[in-house]
Amino acid sequence: MIDRSPSNETILHDIIQHCSRPVLLVPGPAQELKRALLVYDGVRRQRRRCNIATYLASRHKVSLVIFATKEGDQKAMQKTVAVANRHLRKHGVDAELFEANGPIAAAIRDSAVEAQCDLIITGGYSYYPVFAPNEFSGRTSARQRAPCP
Repeated sequence: MIDRSPSNETILHDIIQHCSRPVLLVPGPAQELKRALLVYDGVRRQRRRCNIATYLASRHKVSLVIFATKEGDQKAMQKTVAVANRHLRKHGVDAELFEANGPIAAAIRDSAVEAQCDLIITGGYSYYPVFAPNEFSGRTSARQRAPCP
């Protein structure tokens, strides 16, 4: 267990950037996962998070919520959600859809709170380092401000 003190930021950054498998960082003691928010944008390279969500739901009985933003192209968003739902159903997993407006980081955080999720599944760290100083991406901001991992 490594605490997220400033002296350990570099160690955590290196672990996340060089690990070939997903890493779960939790603030404080770990708790049982019951409900997860899947932030999924449909990019082929990032479909791993849909696979992770499917695994958690089917193997560990975690209920899923798919996050979708009402900002931008609605048809593209609906297609992305349909692709995720098809993948989940193919593996016997159902998910609830949660739509939100506004800045992406706040929308993700607020959706996780409102949907009572205790895990946010997101990805795409190759362009958004987790602990980069002065990084204002939606994913980083959501992780830093969310009440759950």
